[in-house]
Amino acid sequence: MNQSADDARPGYARVRPVIRVSTCHVGVSGAIDARRRDRAGTRVGTLAGSVAVYVLINLYAIPLALATLALFMHRSGWDMTVAHVFYDDMHHGFPWRDALWLEVIGHHVLKFLPVGVCLAALGTALGSYVFPRWRPWRAAAWALAAGLALGPAIVTQLKSMTVAHCPWDLRDFGGYASFSADYAGSWWAPSRAQAGRCLPSGHAGAGFCLLSLYFFGVATGRPRWRWAGLAVGVVAGLFFGFIRVVQGAHFPSHVLWAAVVCWLAAALVYLPVLAGKTARVDRNEPARRGSRHAA
Repeated sequence: MNQSADDARPGYARVRPVIRVSTCHVGVSGAIDARRRDRAGTRVGTLAGSVAVYVLINLYAIPLALATLALFMHRSGWDMTVAHVFYDDMHHGFPWRDALWLEVIGHHVLKFLPVGVCLAALGTALGSYVFPRWRPWRAAAWALAAGLALGPAIVTQLKSMTVAHCPWDLRDFGGYASFSADYAGSWWAPSRAQAGRCLPSGHAGAGFCLLSLYFFGVATGRPRWRWAGLAVGVVAGLFFGFIRVVQGAHFPSHVLWAAVVCWLAAALVYLPVLAGKTARVDRNEPARRGSRHAA
């Protein structure tokens, strides 16, 4: 007769704990999903931010810094000062211009280095369609081959579009062209026939195109490869360019302009690779959340 309210409603006693547990489970699950969404959003936002930083640094800051240095070398007179160091006033010429060993090594042999790296990149990219283990390298390898080819190609075209002459063509060094006339107006030649065919430096471009190795390391997430690639590109470009400066074929500013072109070319071809990673993460994240929720 002294039956309690819970005893009078036995179903309530059994149901109440289940309802409480279920509510708790839903609350915890919702909190976990919210944290996952936050982490996913943070990851995607970080990648998108990294693309913006990449553009700011590699397409604006570094090229502008190099271009400023090139303009300084030209306008300050350092171009002419350096050229006079290697010019022999007594013999009216650049002594190293016709040095056979320097011509063979600096003008021909060294060019095989970027060609070899480009062929290796092409082989890796094509091989990725056959060997599954190489597939993660595919995009970066295609970009490496493109950067190695595009930089020197643009440099070659610019040489036939600019008015600047080589030092050995200038009257100051026994030639026929006027240094002041070259830069009196526009740097762009009215026609290919009137181009000086010296700006930027083609040989320096063959070395600086190896800066693509730096971006290869960035795209593949290999810091050591990135910095090693940067060192190789900088040393090769400066060394190739220095040889031609010694021979009287280029001014230092011509070498720096080649670096600007090659850096921009490499940075541009690798931009879709980095942006593609961001898009894949953003596109695949909802599927990951759905599979985790189903599990």
